[in-house]
Amino acid sequence: MSWWQNKYIAVLIDAYEKVSARERKIILVTVLSLLSLIVYVLAIEPLIVEYKSLAVKSNSLQDKNRLIETQLKLTLERKYQDPNIQLGKDIERLENKSLSLDEDIGRLTKALVAPKQMVQLLENVLKSDKKMKLISFVNLPKEDVELVSDMTPAKINTETKLNSSTSEGLIYKHAFEIEMKSTYDSMVGYLKRIDKLPWKIFWQDLRYEAGTYPYGVLKIKIYTLSTSKEVLGV
Repeated sequence: MSWWQNKYIAVLIDAYEKVSARERKIILVTVLSLLSLIVYVLAIEPLIVEYKSLAVKSNSLQDKNRLIETQLKLTLERKYQDPNIQLGKDIERLENKSLSLDEDIGRLTKALVAPKQMVQLLENVLKSDKKMKLISFVNLPKEDVELVSDMTPAKINTETKLNSSTSEGLIYKHAFEIEMKSTYDSMVGYLKRIDKLPWKIFWQDLRYEAGTYPYGVLKIKIYTLSTSKEVLGV
């Protein structure tokens, strides 16, 4: 027996088909909100842990890069004092390794969005749909996410100073709340366009209140993770 032939499922389907189109949309928005909450709980926390790992690895690579540059400088000095073919090979090897580390650092930070770029990105996404109109924009205080040795994110107060002897790295959560007038289809398209951006931008706390058909009011919180302390550009 197929799942939709189950008597309980059949009763739910029959009840859904009997409600009005407006009520169906309200049901769909409710389900979407529940799904977004589940996604946040199951997916966002692992991503934060992943960003912690990337930031720690980036710091480690930068330290190694500085060490290699020091070794390269010493090798160059020895080259002028005592020319040697082997020294030339060592220099080339160190230069290649330094370039490789620079590329690794670039890849690690590629997905992070500069705060002042985030607003422009989302403004472009919003402008692509004429049925969406911005009502309000609230810039939220940044949240510091401390990267400690046990790889567990610890939120700290924005006024608390970090102990540099215990911190291994730090990333920042930059967020804002937006309220827009939108149709249901435009809201779905807006979320899809955000998810397709090449940068890591997250959304949560989605609420859609139906208004004069076909419009409603969309309220949503959007944020990104960054290694920069600067606030979002408005």
